[in-house]
Amino acid sequence: MIGGLQPFHRAMLLFNRDALETFAFCPLPCEHVSEHEALILKLVTSLRDRGPGATRDTLDLLVLEDSVGDVLETLSKLGAALALAGIFPQEPATLHTPRSL
Repeated sequence: MIGGLQPFHRAMLLFNRDALETFAFCPLPCEHVSEHEALILKLVTSLRDRGPGATRDTLDLLVLEDSVGDVLETLSKLGAALALAGIFPQEPATLHTPRSL
């Protein structure tokens, strides 16, 4: 994941500088995901699932207009690094129980 550090750090800088609201994150020992952490993960998966146009529309609601392109590019690089490491976020697998005969 060393390849993901630079885009992750840049994304955090952009959200810190240009977000339309203050992003809040859980402390490391927390077992839950904060709303803003979930938003960032969803933006990364949105690029794959919905494409850059729809993701750009969402970013318009979260960051200053001048920053949207930079954040989009940075999240794309972060997603590529996550995919390369085999840890790209995805829906959890559903557990199927065999039916009784």
